Amino acid sequence: MVRIIPTYQTNIPVHPKTPNHDNMRLVVERHEFRPPSEAVDTRIAILWCHGSGFHKEFYHPLMQRLIERLRSKPEYNNIHIDFITFDNRTHGDSALLNQSWINEYKPSWFDFAMDILQVVSQMELKQSYDKLIGVSHSSGACIMLISQFLEPKTFDGICLMEPVIRSRCTIGPSEARNFPIVASILRRQDTFSNREICKKTLLKSAVWSKLHPEVLENYVNYGFYDTDDGTIKLKCPKEQESLLNACGTYDAYTGCTSLKLISVPVHVVFCTAPMVKVTGRSNPGDIAALSSMVTVRTIDGWHNLPGEKPDLLGSL
Repeated sequence: MVRIIPTYQTNIPVHPKTPNHDNMRLVVERHEFRPPSEAVDTRIAILWCHGSGFHKEFYHPLMQRLIERLRSKPEYNNIHIDFITFDNRTHGDSALLNQSWINEYKPSWFDFAMDILQVVSQMELKQSYDKLIGVSHSSGACIMLISQFLEPKTFDGICLMEPVIRSRCTIGPSEARNFPIVASILRRQDTFSNREICKKTLLKSAVWSKLHPEVLENYVNYGFYDTDDGTIKLKCPKEQESLLNACGTYDAYTGCTSLKLISVPVHVVFCTAPMVKVTGRSNPGDIAALSSMVTVRTIDGWHNLPGEKPDLLGSL
């Protein structure tokens, strides 16, 4: 089983101070991992935030490996651990829930950061747990940083994997629209006759073939939905994903600069073969120099680290 069955699933409104707050919602899941001991000393919640183009199930192989590793350690025998996952408003199951309004919405990384705060609030992650840890990837990593910047006491620690953050604000949205990734998203095939053909097609791609087989399986099974005409189609409209990648210029700078003010431990994992020209993200050395609270590690791999290297990341 590649997908971890949630203990609890719900949907909540997006943050009330953001556009479309009266009609757009977020699908949220909680995965409970009770300790082997009946005596619980500590309750920890880990909130996972996916990157552009992905969805909550993208993390499941890594989540499975992480919880197995934690449960193998005696020091966690008295710790209750819950994983909280959600699809941002234009991706995954949330996108399906918001189909009637998604085309009128103009995405913003700040909106998505506010939505993280909404998940924390609605799921009572500060009240119900002793510690809240954030784990995030790519644009989702920057978005999580912005949420911590807006509400500095939200997370007690954060892990960022290949964050799209920039130490210099050298480009604006108009230039970002010319990024290769923006154009490539719009050219992407988003409809297939069935999941088997979809998987075979993706395996021919230099990008998708890098994913761990379990992650690719989840992408095909849960990143697409069955249409009325018998085909499958991406849950996240590619127009929305393209806009999301083009609009994050100032947001990426804000996320990076906020590290100078960070008051909780932040561990950043970079890959050795980054998409610098595509994501425009900063170099590891620049990030490590921003704060003594920031530690940086570089591992072999490509930009989609949690999808490519769940075994390695789960053992770090």
